[in-house]
Amino acid sequence: MARRAHAMTDFDAVIVKNTARFLLPLVIANSWAALVVSGVAWSEFYPVLLLFVSTAAMLGGGLYVGCRGVYRVIGKGPFLCIDSAAWVALGAGCLILLLPGFGAFKQLLLSQRGFVFDAALAGLERTVLGGASAWQLTHALFGSVWPTLIIGQIYSFWSLIFMAFPMAIPFVTRDGSRRAQMLIAWVLAWLLIGTFAAWVFASAGPCYYNDLVGPDPNFAALNARLRSMAAEARAAGLELSNIEFQSMLLKAQASGRYAPAGGISAMPSMHVAMATLIALAGWTARRSVGQVLTAYALVIWIASIHLGWHYAADGPVAAVMMLGVWRLSARIVQAIGGDRQVDATPDAEACVA
Repeated sequence: MARRAHAMTDFDAVIVKNTARFLLPLVIANSWAALVVSGVAWSEFYPVLLLFVSTAAMLGGGLYVGCRGVYRVIGKGPFLCIDSAAWVALGAGCLILLLPGFGAFKQLLLSQRGFVFDAALAGLERTVLGGASAWQLTHALFGSVWPTLIIGQIYSFWSLIFMAFPMAIPFVTRDGSRRAQMLIAWVLAWLLIGTFAAWVFASAGPCYYNDLVGPDPNFAALNARLRSMAAEARAAGLELSNIEFQSMLLKAQASGRYAPAGGISAMPSMHVAMATLIALAGWTARRSVGQVLTAYALVIWIASIHLGWHYAADGPVAAVMMLGVWRLSARIVQAIGGDRQVDATPDAEACVA
Protein backbone atom coordinates (compact mmCIF):
# COMPACT_ATOMS: atom_id res chain seq x y z
CA MET A 1 0.00 0.00 0.00
CA ALA A 2 1.35 3.42 -0.90
CA ARG A 3 2.00 5.75 1.97
CA ARG A 4 1.36 9.45 1.87
CA ALA A 5 4.39 11.63 1.35
CA HIS A 6 5.74 13.15 4.51
CA ALA A 7 4.28 16.59 5.12
CA MET A 8 6.39 19.64 5.75
CA THR A 9 7.22 20.63 9.28
CA ASP A 10 6.34 24.18 10.28
CA PHE A 11 9.99 25.14 9.95
CA ASP A 12 10.22 23.61 6.46
CA ALA A 13 7.23 25.63 5.33
CA VAL A 14 8.52 28.87 6.82
CA ILE A 15 12.04 28.64 5.40
CA VAL A 16 10.99 27.74 1.86
CA LYS A 17 8.34 30.47 1.89
CA ASN A 18 10.71 33.11 3.25
CA THR A 19 13.42 32.10 0.79
CA ALA A 20 10.95 32.48 -2.06
CA ARG A 21 9.84 35.88 -0.75
CA PHE A 22 13.45 37.03 -0.68
CA LEU A 23 14.66 35.58 -3.99
CA LEU A 24 11.77 35.87 -6.43
CA PRO A 25 11.35 39.67 -6.26
CA LEU A 26 15.12 40.00 -6.48
CA VAL A 27 15.52 37.93 -9.64
CA ILE A 28 12.42 39.44 -11.27
CA ALA A 29 13.62 43.00 -10.63
CA ASN A 30 17.11 42.19 -11.90
CA SER A 31 15.90 40.58 -15.12
CA TRP A 32 13.28 43.24 -15.75
CA ALA A 33 15.89 45.98 -15.39
CA ALA A 34 18.37 44.20 -17.67
CA LEU A 35 15.77 43.54 -20.33
CA VAL A 36 14.36 47.07 -20.27
CA VAL A 37 17.74 48.82 -20.29
CA SER A 38 19.11 46.56 -23.02
CA GLY A 39 15.99 47.07 -25.14
CA VAL A 40 15.47 43.40 -25.95
CA ALA A 41 12.50 42.91 -28.26
CA TRP A 42 9.77 40.50 -27.16
CA SER A 43 10.28 38.50 -30.36
CA GLU A 44 13.89 37.85 -29.28
CA PHE A 45 13.16 37.34 -25.59
CA TYR A 46 10.25 34.91 -25.91
CA PRO A 47 12.19 32.00 -27.52
CA VAL A 48 14.99 32.35 -24.95
CA LEU A 49 12.48 32.31 -22.09
CA LEU A 50 10.85 29.17 -23.50
CA LEU A 51 14.26 27.54 -23.75
CA PHE A 52 14.94 28.14 -20.05
CA VAL A 53 11.44 26.98 -19.10
CA SER A 54 11.94 23.72 -20.97
CA THR A 55 15.46 23.32 -19.55
CA ALA A 56 14.23 23.83 -15.99
CA ALA A 57 11.33 21.43 -16.54
CA MET A 58 13.59 18.70 -17.91
CA LEU A 59 16.32 19.11 -15.31
CA GLY A 60 14.02 19.60 -12.32
CA GLY A 61 11.53 16.93 -13.35
CA GLY A 62 14.27 14.50 -14.26
CA LEU A 63 16.06 15.00 -10.96
CA TYR A 64 12.92 14.57 -8.87
CA VAL A 65 11.50 11.57 -10.71
CA GLY A 66 14.89 9.94 -11.13
CA CYS A 67 15.87 10.29 -7.49
CA ARG A 68 12.49 9.02 -6.32
CA GLY A 69 12.98 5.96 -8.50
CA VAL A 70 16.48 5.32 -7.20
CA TYR A 71 15.41 5.69 -3.59
CA ARG A 72 12.49 3.34 -4.12
CA VAL A 73 14.91 0.68 -5.35
CA ILE A 74 17.45 1.11 -2.56
CA GLY A 75 14.78 1.54 0.11
CA LYS A 76 15.92 4.94 1.26
CA GLY A 77 14.49 8.35 0.65
CA PRO A 78 15.52 10.87 3.26
CA PHE A 79 15.16 13.88 1.00
CA LEU A 80 12.17 13.11 -1.21
CA CYS A 81 9.29 14.64 0.68
CA ILE A 82 6.74 17.30 -0.19
CA ASP A 83 9.13 20.04 0.83
CA SER A 84 11.67 18.68 -1.67
CA ALA A 85 9.20 19.27 -4.48
CA ALA A 86 8.71 22.83 -3.23
CA TRP A 87 12.47 23.44 -3.28
CA VAL A 88 12.78 21.98 -6.78
CA ALA A 89 10.01 24.29 -7.98
CA LEU A 90 11.65 27.31 -6.33
CA GLY A 91 15.02 26.45 -7.86
CA ALA A 92 13.41 26.09 -11.28
CA GLY A 93 11.66 29.42 -10.86
CA CYS A 94 14.93 31.16 -10.01
CA LEU A 95 16.61 29.62 -13.05
CA ILE A 96 13.80 30.68 -15.40
CA LEU A 97 13.49 34.21 -14.04
CA LEU A 98 17.18 34.97 -13.57
CA LEU A 99 19.19 33.64 -16.50
CA PRO A 100 17.34 35.32 -19.40
CA GLY A 101 18.00 38.70 -17.78
CA PHE A 102 21.59 37.75 -17.06
CA GLY A 103 22.00 36.88 -20.73
CA ALA A 104 20.69 40.28 -21.78
CA PHE A 105 23.18 41.98 -19.48
CA LYS A 106 26.11 39.89 -20.64
CA GLN A 107 25.36 40.16 -24.36
CA LEU A 108 23.98 43.65 -24.78
CA LEU A 109 25.07 45.78 -21.81
CA LEU A 110 28.50 44.50 -20.83
CA SER A 111 29.79 44.87 -24.37
CA GLN A 112 28.86 48.57 -24.31
CA ARG A 113 31.23 49.13 -21.41
CA GLY A 114 34.12 47.74 -23.40
CA PHE A 115 36.70 45.17 -22.32
CA VAL A 116 38.91 47.54 -20.36
CA PHE A 117 40.69 45.11 -18.02
CA ASP A 118 42.18 42.60 -20.45
CA ALA A 119 45.50 44.39 -20.85
CA ALA A 120 45.95 44.66 -17.08
CA LEU A 121 45.05 41.01 -16.47
CA ALA A 122 47.33 39.78 -19.24
CA GLY A 123 50.15 41.99 -17.97
CA LEU A 124 49.71 40.82 -14.38
CA GLU A 125 49.81 37.21 -15.49
CA ARG A 126 53.04 37.68 -17.44
CA THR A 127 54.62 39.57 -14.58
CA VAL A 128 53.85 36.80 -12.10
CA LEU A 129 54.91 34.03 -14.50
CA GLY A 130 58.14 35.64 -15.63
CA GLY A 131 56.94 36.73 -19.05
CA ALA A 132 54.90 33.64 -19.89
CA SER A 133 51.13 33.31 -20.09
CA ALA A 134 49.28 30.69 -18.08
CA TRP A 135 48.02 28.91 -21.20
CA GLN A 136 51.63 28.25 -22.23
CA LEU A 137 52.18 26.33 -19.00
CA THR A 138 49.11 24.12 -19.40
CA HIS A 139 49.86 23.44 -23.06
CA ALA A 140 53.42 22.49 -22.14
CA LEU A 141 52.04 19.91 -19.71
CA PHE A 142 49.15 18.46 -21.75
CA GLY A 143 48.97 20.34 -25.03
CA SER A 144 48.06 17.52 -27.42
CA VAL A 145 44.59 17.09 -28.83
CA TRP A 146 43.45 14.12 -26.72
CA PRO A 147 43.97 15.66 -23.25
CA THR A 148 42.44 18.85 -24.61
CA LEU A 149 39.36 16.95 -25.81
CA ILE A 150 38.92 15.41 -22.36
CA ILE A 151 39.40 18.74 -20.61
CA GLY A 152 36.97 20.36 -23.04
CA GLN A 153 34.27 17.78 -22.31
CA ILE A 154 34.70 18.23 -18.56
CA TYR A 155 34.44 22.00 -18.94
CA SER A 156 31.37 21.83 -21.19
CA PHE A 157 29.56 19.31 -18.98
CA TRP A 158 30.07 21.56 -15.98
CA SER A 159 27.63 24.10 -17.50
CA LEU A 160 24.84 21.53 -17.25
CA ILE A 161 25.77 20.73 -13.66
CA PHE A 162 25.66 24.29 -12.37
CA MET A 163 22.38 24.93 -14.19
CA ALA A 164 20.89 21.85 -12.54
CA PHE A 165 22.28 22.75 -9.11
CA PRO A 166 19.41 24.97 -7.87
CA MET A 167 16.99 22.10 -8.48
CA ALA A 168 19.35 19.46 -7.08
CA ILE A 169 19.69 21.20 -3.71
CA PRO A 170 16.95 19.22 -1.88
CA PHE A 171 18.77 16.00 -2.78
CA VAL A 172 22.00 17.27 -1.22
CA THR A 173 20.64 17.95 2.27
CA ARG A 174 17.38 17.84 4.21
CA ASP A 175 18.45 20.83 6.35
CA GLY A 176 16.15 23.69 5.38
CA SER A 177 18.66 26.33 6.40
CA ARG A 178 21.37 24.76 4.24
CA ARG A 179 18.98 24.48 1.32
CA ALA A 180 18.18 28.17 1.63
CA GLN A 181 21.85 29.09 1.90
CA MET A 182 22.76 27.11 -1.22
CA LEU A 183 19.97 28.55 -3.35
CA ILE A 184 20.54 32.12 -2.16
CA ALA A 185 24.27 31.74 -2.85
CA TRP A 186 23.53 30.43 -6.35
CA VAL A 187 21.36 33.45 -7.15
CA LEU A 188 23.71 35.99 -5.55
CA ALA A 189 26.64 34.53 -7.47
CA TRP A 190 24.97 35.50 -10.75
CA LEU A 191 24.09 38.95 -9.45
CA LEU A 192 27.23 39.90 -7.54
CA ILE A 193 29.94 37.93 -9.36
CA GLY A 194 28.50 37.37 -12.82
CA THR A 195 26.93 40.82 -13.14
CA PHE A 196 28.39 43.44 -10.77
CA ALA A 197 31.98 42.15 -10.66
CA ALA A 198 31.91 41.34 -14.38
CA TRP A 199 30.98 44.98 -15.06
CA VAL A 200 33.72 46.30 -12.79
CA PHE A 201 36.41 44.00 -14.23
CA ALA A 202 35.07 43.95 -17.79
CA SER A 203 37.29 41.65 -19.84
CA ALA A 204 36.94 39.35 -22.83
CA GLY A 205 39.57 36.70 -22.13
CA PRO A 206 42.64 35.37 -23.95
CA CYS A 207 40.78 33.68 -26.82
CA TYR A 208 39.10 36.99 -27.74
CA TYR A 209 42.01 39.33 -27.08
CA ASN A 210 42.97 39.89 -30.72
CA ASP A 211 39.35 40.27 -31.83
CA LEU A 212 38.02 42.56 -29.11
CA VAL A 213 41.00 44.21 -27.39
CA GLY A 214 43.97 44.55 -29.70
CA PRO A 215 46.79 42.66 -31.44
CA ASP A 216 48.83 40.35 -29.24
CA PRO A 217 51.16 37.72 -30.76
CA ASN A 218 51.01 35.57 -27.63
CA PHE A 219 47.25 35.14 -27.73
CA ALA A 220 47.29 34.86 -31.52
CA ALA A 221 49.53 31.83 -31.01
CA LEU A 222 47.00 30.43 -28.53
CA ASN A 223 44.17 30.82 -31.05
CA ALA A 224 46.23 29.18 -33.77
CA ARG A 225 47.07 26.27 -31.51
CA LEU A 226 43.44 25.76 -30.48
CA ARG A 227 42.26 25.91 -34.11
CA SER A 228 44.92 23.38 -35.08
CA MET A 229 43.74 20.98 -32.37
CA ALA A 230 40.12 21.50 -33.41
CA ALA A 231 41.04 20.59 -36.99
CA GLU A 232 42.92 17.51 -35.77
CA ALA A 233 39.88 16.47 -33.73
CA ARG A 234 37.58 16.87 -36.74
CA ALA A 235 39.94 14.75 -38.83
CA ALA A 236 39.48 12.01 -36.21
CA GLY A 237 35.70 12.35 -36.39
CA LEU A 238 35.49 14.25 -33.09
CA GLU A 239 34.72 17.81 -32.11
CA LEU A 240 36.53 20.20 -29.81
CA SER A 241 33.24 21.91 -29.02
CA ASN A 242 34.68 24.70 -26.90
CA ILE A 243 36.63 26.08 -29.85
CA GLU A 244 33.56 25.95 -32.11
CA PHE A 245 31.53 27.65 -29.40
CA GLN A 246 34.09 30.44 -29.08
CA SER A 247 33.55 31.28 -32.75
CA MET A 248 29.77 31.18 -32.29
CA LEU A 249 29.94 33.59 -29.35
CA LEU A 250 32.10 36.00 -31.31
CA LYS A 251 29.64 36.01 -34.21
CA ALA A 252 26.73 36.54 -31.81
CA GLN A 253 28.63 39.41 -30.18
CA ALA A 254 29.16 41.05 -33.57
CA SER A 255 25.49 40.68 -34.52
CA GLY A 256 24.29 42.63 -31.48
CA ARG A 257 21.28 40.33 -31.18
CA TYR A 258 19.97 38.64 -28.05
CA ALA A 259 20.43 34.88 -28.15
CA PRO A 260 20.52 31.99 -25.65
CA ALA A 261 23.85 31.29 -23.95
CA GLY A 262 25.51 34.30 -25.57
CA GLY A 263 27.80 36.96 -24.19
CA ILE A 264 31.52 37.29 -23.53
CA SER A 265 33.07 37.86 -20.10
CA ALA A 266 36.27 36.65 -18.44
CA MET A 267 36.91 38.18 -15.00
CA PRO A 268 35.67 36.73 -12.72
CA SER A 269 35.05 33.18 -13.94
CA MET A 270 31.48 32.06 -13.33
CA HIS A 271 32.50 28.47 -14.11
CA VAL A 272 34.96 28.56 -11.22
CA ALA A 273 32.55 30.48 -8.98
CA MET A 274 29.88 27.81 -9.47
CA ALA A 275 32.41 25.02 -9.06
CA THR A 276 33.40 26.60 -5.74
CA LEU A 277 29.77 26.84 -4.64
CA ILE A 278 29.12 23.20 -5.45
CA ALA A 279 32.31 22.19 -3.63
CA LEU A 280 31.10 24.14 -0.58
CA ALA A 281 27.79 22.31 -0.81
CA GLY A 282 29.71 19.04 -1.00
CA TRP A 283 31.64 19.85 2.17
CA THR A 284 28.33 20.32 4.02
CA ALA A 285 27.23 16.86 2.91
CA ARG A 286 30.39 14.85 3.55
CA ARG A 287 34.11 15.54 3.82
CA SER A 288 35.01 13.10 1.05
CA VAL A 289 32.44 14.66 -1.29
CA GLY A 290 33.83 18.09 -0.57
CA GLN A 291 37.36 16.92 -1.33
CA VAL A 292 36.36 15.41 -4.67
CA LEU A 293 34.38 18.50 -5.70
CA THR A 294 37.21 20.80 -4.65
CA ALA A 295 39.56 18.82 -6.90
CA TYR A 296 36.99 19.11 -9.68
CA ALA A 297 36.87 22.88 -9.19
CA LEU A 298 40.64 22.98 -9.68
CA VAL A 299 40.23 21.03 -12.92
CA ILE A 300 37.63 23.55 -14.11
CA TRP A 301 40.05 26.39 -13.37
CA ILE A 302 42.87 24.70 -15.29
CA ALA A 303 40.51 23.93 -18.18
CA SER A 304 39.37 27.55 -18.34
CA ILE A 305 43.00 28.59 -18.86
CA HIS A 306 43.92 25.75 -21.21
CA LEU A 307 40.98 26.43 -23.54
CA GLY A 308 41.65 30.16 -23.67
CA TRP A 309 38.50 31.30 -21.91
CA HIS A 310 40.20 32.87 -18.89
CA TYR A 311 43.32 34.44 -17.47
CA ALA A 312 44.86 32.66 -14.49
CA ALA A 313 43.56 35.27 -12.03
CA ASP A 314 39.92 34.92 -13.09
CA GLY A 315 39.45 31.63 -11.24
CA PRO A 316 40.99 32.44 -7.84
CA VAL A 317 39.24 35.81 -7.75
CA ALA A 318 35.92 34.10 -8.47
CA ALA A 319 36.56 31.47 -5.79
CA VAL A 320 37.32 34.10 -3.14
CA MET A 321 34.22 36.06 -4.12
CA MET A 322 32.14 32.90 -3.90
CA LEU A 323 33.39 32.27 -0.37
CA GLY A 324 32.20 35.76 0.52
CA VAL A 325 28.83 35.13 -1.13
CA TRP A 326 28.52 31.85 0.80
CA ARG A 327 29.02 33.66 4.10
CA LEU A 328 26.68 36.47 3.09
CA SER A 329 24.04 33.90 2.22
CA ALA A 330 24.33 32.37 5.69
CA ARG A 331 23.66 35.79 7.21
CA ILE A 332 20.64 36.26 4.97
CA VAL A 333 19.25 32.86 5.98
CA GLN A 334 19.50 33.90 9.62
CA ALA A 335 17.74 37.17 8.84
CA ILE A 336 14.81 35.48 7.09
CA GLY A 337 14.25 33.03 9.93
CA GLY A 338 16.31 29.99 8.99
CA ASP A 339 18.90 30.06 11.75
CA ARG A 340 18.07 26.68 13.24
CA GLN A 341 18.12 23.09 12.04
CA VAL A 342 15.10 21.28 10.64
CA ASP A 343 13.20 20.16 13.69
CA ALA A 344 12.07 16.76 12.47
CA THR A 345 13.64 13.91 10.52
CA PRO A 346 11.41 12.68 7.68
CA ASP A 347 10.42 9.07 7.59
CA ALA A 348 12.42 7.47 4.77
CA GLU A 349 9.69 5.13 3.55
CA ALA A 350 7.02 7.80 3.56
CA CYS A 351 9.17 10.08 1.44
CA VAL A 352 9.30 7.70 -1.50
CA ALA A 353 5.89 6.13 -1.26
